Amino acid sequence: MRASFHALSSTWRCLAIAGLCCAGSAQALELWHYGTLRLSPQRCEATFMFDAGRATYREVRVQAIAKDRQGQHLARFALAPDDMGVDGRNRFASATWISPHACNPEVVVLFKTATAQVDGMATDLLATQQLRLRRHEPLELRLPQSRERP
Repeated sequence: MRASFHALSSTWRCLAIAGLCCAGSAQALELWHYGTLRLSPQRCEATFMFDAGRATYREVRVQAIAKDRQGQHLARFALAPDDMGVDGRNRFASATWISPHACNPEVVVLFKTATAQVDGMATDLLATQQLRLRRHEPLELRLPQSRERP
């Protein structure tokens, strides 16, 4: 009985160690709407912030669609922030969207694609769930459901 208990204990110990090794630090690029500046009566600049955490992100490209609350397509735009996390510096970066639709606080922004070089590897940030959205008013941000992905 003692030998089988010891074997079981060793198995659980190995599984626990494997779990800790694989868990590592789950890295993700965080994205949020930082604010909107009115440039003219019919033109606004929405600023989006990116937080790389401890990872290195290069060539980040995010494709988005702006919709109204009823789902009507209003605009398509891209965000391309500067590289982040290079040599442990510049953890944060920003990108802007200039449009009359950015003035509307009721707009919903749906991110359709997001790619980057992550620690030197080409990565689909949506497929690998490495893009996280922070809630920040007034724009509502969403990731696509699996059926909405290209």
